Amino acid sequence: MNFSAAWKWRAARAERTTLEVRSSGVSLKRPPEARGLLLDGKGAGDPADAAAPVAERLNAWAWLGTAASAVAGSIALVALRGYAPNAAWLGQFALVQLSGAAMFAALGAYIRGQRAQAAWPRGADIALTVSTTLLLLSSAWPAPRELRPDLVAALVLALMLVARVALVPSTPERALGLAVGCAAPLVPFTYAYYATRLEAGADPGPGVYCMYSLAFAGSIVLVTQLVAATLHRAREHGASQARQLGQYVLLRKIGGGGMGVVYEAEHQGLRRPTAIKVLRPEKTAEHNLLRFEREARLTASLCHPNTVNVYDYGRTPGGTFYYAMEYIEGIDLDMLVQHDGPQHPGRVIQILSQICGSLAEAHAVGLIHQDIKPANVFLCERAGMVDVVKVLDFGLVRRFARADSEGRHSMIVPQQDFVGTPHYVAPEALLGDGVVDGRTDLYSLGCVAHYLLTGSTPFVGSTVLEVLGQHLHATAKPFASKAPWPISPELERLVLGCLGKSRVQRPSDAATLYALLQQCPEALAWDPEHGRRWWAERGRTLKANVAAARAAEASAAS
Repeated sequence: MNFSAAWKWRAARAERTTLEVRSSGVSLKRPPEARGLLLDGKGAGDPADAAAPVAERLNAWAWLGTAASAVAGSIALVALRGYAPNAAWLGQFALVQLSGAAMFAALGAYIRGQRAQAAWPRGADIALTVSTTLLLLSSAWPAPRELRPDLVAALVLALMLVARVALVPSTPERALGLAVGCAAPLVPFTYAYYATRLEAGADPGPGVYCMYSLAFAGSIVLVTQLVAATLHRAREHGASQARQLGQYVLLRKIGGGGMGVVYEAEHQGLRRPTAIKVLRPEKTAEHNLLRFEREARLTASLCHPNTVNVYDYGRTPGGTFYYAMEYIEGIDLDMLVQHDGPQHPGRVIQILSQICGSLAEAHAVGLIHQDIKPANVFLCERAGMVDVVKVLDFGLVRRFARADSEGRHSMIVPQQDFVGTPHYVAPEALLGDGVVDGRTDLYSLGCVAHYLLTGSTPFVGSTVLEVLGQHLHATAKPFASKAPWPISPELERLVLGCLGKSRVQRPSDAATLYALLQQCPEALAWDPEHGRRWWAERGRTLKANVAAARAAEASAAS
């Protein structure tokens, strides 16, 4: 067998959606698709979290403009018909205001639609700023000279630009550009306004008013720039503080989930690369804090070389909860299969064996992982060794302590407490009175094995409920014919055994599964030399490509 042969294969991207089943039904948790603060071209922290409130402010601006313009237009019409029938300019003013209301409503609908799709409303900031400026000047044009509409427009424009830089984060350069673009039209507007209303030779003439307008426009730009620079420095200072967590400096975001966000970081003193998991601000309820702390403590209690190491746990003076763990440069199994296709059975056995070692330690102290899936298992190089497995994300870990009739320990998981991943969840974890133990993790591991060997999960469906129904009722089918590599009957039977609907149909524990894996004919077919050759020929390039893709994704999101 030529292990370096390159065959083209592209798996459909597995949906990595966290499923939460509550007593009221099923809901899917999807991360927002927001691209971050496109206003600056950069962002700090979680871009989606930073962009969401800004988009909400833009949305509020649009609908507030709609309401204000509609009210102003309506009042003008009422005044024209009942109180000032000879004030013809009120009709023009009302027309402009009602047109502005329609324009703001269209922008508000666009922003709301984009937010409903979890997308960033591109161009909304500029559109709202320019639209407000045009509305102000258009409304001022029909007003009588006695009202000094040029001064009123300048005052409102100044307030609008200052409010914008306070509500919409942007760089001083961007704020300056918008301020100049919006304030500059005041000068020609003022000249044209007075040139059409003053008699020839009037003193002061349009030029004098134009000079006043130029001074007002310059003042607007100056004030807006000062406010923008001050707020930008304050935000930069806050972002700098946010990047410091105890002895760790956050470098970049590398992942995230429902509970927390994961950053690449560095210990200030040791200069050691570290991964920091930070609890999301909106998850600071007491039960979430207890769960986050439990995740850190339980993971730190494990010391198997195939389990991610936790170094530290803490809370900043500002109330941010975090824990530090080893930083792993590698490829998760999901990306491995997506980019490199189904894996050789011998290599799959080596990977599964290491996962079994990690789970065996956890099960021995009464812990079950509950979310074993390809995305939570990394393959890396360590200290000259290749294909080193690291099991991550013990965020759903539970203790089990009730002994069954066979002397094993188990626990009952209430239905409303279930959290897992649809394609890899065990049947008992879906049941309202489901009893789970270490064999629950082995079912998920069987799903992972099927994915590694064939490139697809054992159960597929058009909906999540269909997939869950198959986990509960459908029997896994033989799959050797789907794999590009020959698979022995022993290995196929072992994987199908892990996928048994009843826990008693599966291997009794992770140690037993490890022993059975070593008895498969392919167990010795993939040795360290094959691993080193793969990493030299494809692995390091694949790791670099995956890292570059994730960096590009993070850059686009910020």
